[in-house]
Amino acid sequence: MIMINGNWEQVKDLSDVLRIVSENIGIEFAQKVEEIFEEELYDLKS
Repeated sequence: MIMINGNWEQVKDLSDVLRIVSENIGIEFAQKVEEIFEEELYDLKS
């Protein structure tokens, strides 16, 4: 669980994190986080 704006949010996976970030910070930031995460996963598989 993480606290956002005084509220506890249940986080199970990256999609939960991206939803919370999108709702509270902005969709553009959430998209960039997802892009960076996907690049890191690709690098780990190579």
